[in-house]
Amino acid sequence: MPSRLTGEWVFPNSDGSGPLDGREFDRLVFRPALKRAGIREFRWKDLRHTFATRLRMTGSDTGTIRELLGHTSDRMTKRYAHAVPDLLHAAVHGSRTLPHRGPHPQVTL
Repeated sequence: MPSRLTGEWVFPNSDGSGPLDGREFDRLVFRPALKRAGIREFRWKDLRHTFATRLRMTGSDTGTIRELLGHTSDRMTKRYAHAVPDLLHAAVHGSRTLPHRGPHPQVTL
C-alpha cells in the first residue's frame, strides 16, 4: 500500500516524520475501515490472535511465536496461540499431515 506522503511509513503522522500514533491509527484508519467493510465487534488485538494461531498451526513453537509477538512470557503467548483441534488430533494420532478443511491450505508438520 503506497504511503500518502513520500516517506517510509504507510500510515505516517501529520508531518511524515514517523508512524501514526496507535490511537490515531485506530480512530482515523482502522475503525473507519471496519465500518466500511461492515465488520462489527472486532478489535485490532484479534489480528494478533489470528497471527499467533496460524503460526501454531504451521508447527511454530511458542518461543518463536512469543518472540514475534514481543511477549515476555510463554503464559501470554499461550493465551494468543490457541490450540487448534486438527493439530491436537494429528498429535494424538501421530499424523504428520493435517486434514484440509475450509479456505486454509493443508498443513504438513
